[in-house]
Amino acid sequence: MQPRRTGKYGMISTFISAFVSRRPWSTVAVALIFGPGIGMLYLGKGRKGLAYLAVEIVAIAVPFIAAHFELFDLDASPDLMAVLVRIIGVPHCYFVSGELHGETPSAWFARWYNLVLVFLIAPLAAPLFIRSFLWEPFVMGASSMLPGLGNGDYLFASKYTYGYSSLSLPFGRPDFSGRIFFTPPERGDLVVFKLPRDNEIDYIKRLIGLPGDRIQIKEGHLYINGEVVAREHLGEYVIRNRRGDSKSMPLYLETLPNGRSHRIIEISDQMPLDNTDEFLVPESHYFAMGDNRDNSMDSRVLAGVGFVPEENLVGRVAPVFWNGEEEKLVFEFR
Repeated sequence: MQPRRTGKYGMISTFISAFVSRRPWSTVAVALIFGPGIGMLYLGKGRKGLAYLAVEIVAIAVPFIAAHFELFDLDASPDLMAVLVRIIGVPHCYFVSGELHGETPSAWFARWYNLVLVFLIAPLAAPLFIRSFLWEPFVMGASSMLPGLGNGDYLFASKYTYGYSSLSLPFGRPDFSGRIFFTPPERGDLVVFKLPRDNEIDYIKRLIGLPGDRIQIKEGHLYINGEVVAREHLGEYVIRNRRGDSKSMPLYLETLPNGRSHRIIEISDQMPLDNTDEFLVPESHYFAMGDNRDNSMDSRVLAGVGFVPEENLVGRVAPVFWNGEEEKLVFEFR
């Protein structure tokens, strides 16, 4: 007797049957592709599914949080914890599937049409949560933060660092004043904030002045509360464009009163913003400047940016993810 051949329709029927009956191999495929959380929901195990989904969200966020606090180098592997969750979760799903003995789960979320919705929504849920409440990506669109951040750099801002305001939360910006879970920023932080005169525009600058500070620029030198901020000449910084043209300008290491240092560039000390009046930073406001001092619209221009209200802070710049100038993938704090 000749064995019956299985055509393409027979293979599709076999796959559908395995999918519906939650056979171990189909469960492993679901768990590998969509994660153990979806695998458990597929098996009708709601509590286990939600627990794994929560762990998967934490697994994505923890490496960035740990790197932010310099607990370890993010270069090691940003996906290591997510891989570990799958190493543990996929075999778990396999054994749970074996315990079903081919019985179809009765849970509403395990029905095929609900599973389709879960398959479509779940892969977006974790990134949306992380983007909204933990880390939001931004792309530098100008050269005002050279030499640290260049045009085209892809970076993340940690939204939890300073807490949340109505301008930093998603979903229609709930109407409330002030910030919740607020931790004041430190002098020298690279911050993302909403432009005070247009809250739809995001700006990235370095926070120089705290509430109550007196800030002034005299002949290119930064003064904070009447004291000149130390700067050390490091040599020349060369900027090259895509045509191969280049220009150089003085590069300095500036050290703020709290001991934090960063590099700045100056075309000269006699540019329009190199001599200003003294600014008194109001309560609950901050003074921000670009590191490319002669090519930055910042708090020195009151009609352009001015003082940054506390509520306008979006987050602290964390690692640079993509270096636009060198066109390579990096994880680097600047």
